[in-house]
Amino acid sequence: MKPFEHAWVLLKMPLVRDSIEYGEPDSTGFPTATATFQDRDDPNVQYPMEAYGDQGGTKVRVLEPLGTLGYLRGGEAGHAYFRTGYDPYPRNTDTADISTEPHHRRKGIGTAMYDLINEMSKTKGTRLETYPSRLSDSSGPLWAKVTGLPYNTPDEKSKFHQGEYQSRLEWPKEGSYT
Repeated sequence: MKPFEHAWVLLKMPLVRDSIEYGEPDSTGFPTATATFQDRDDPNVQYPMEAYGDQGGTKVRVLEPLGTLGYLRGGEAGHAYFRTGYDPYPRNTDTADISTEPHHRRKGIGTAMYDLINEMSKTKGTRLETYPSRLSDSSGPLWAKVTGLPYNTPDEKSKFHQGEYQSRLEWPKEGSYT
């Protein structure tokens, strides 16, 4: 990728990479973090993100933007849970559950949560990955898109979720720009 193309792609990313701040590791040795999600349509709208240890894994939350009624109520724009137990032997992070509130879908919030946990995994020398059979009908198309696998026809969707194209999927090292 040419330098300008790379810069343009980074500019369009929903996860503000420079906003990631690491905290103390959780009880398994996996890092905790805070970050910012930037709305693609209105760069002035930013959502706080947080990732913390939860039941032996890591929970990622994207909170409503500051100053909105939802945030004052403690509302979430999206949340995810990842299997991240690391010490004493690092292993790749695995997806488990991810959800975005209906009125926040198609904004890149899910992508930002995947990108954040992938960045956190890289600090341990590992990656975010999953089995296609674990993906829902809403997360399957995103994973297919970022991995370059076909997902347009009912036959392709069936083959994707059954893992016929690839047994495990890895999130792109540099993140996704969808």
